[in-house]
Amino acid sequence: MRKFMLCSDEKCCPEVTVEGDIITIADDFGGEVKLTRDQVNILIENLK
Repeated sequence: MRKFMLCSDEKCCPEVTVEGDIITIADDFGGEVKLTRDQVNILIENLK
């Protein structure tokens, strides 16, 4: 398992957890999103 933060400033710092093929992004308000690696790749391609 890997964990890292996506800090853009002091007020916004979502935490990312990678466990196998599941990537979880937890926001500062207790919400979270679970994505597969394939879904993350789709997201990256659409952000280009």
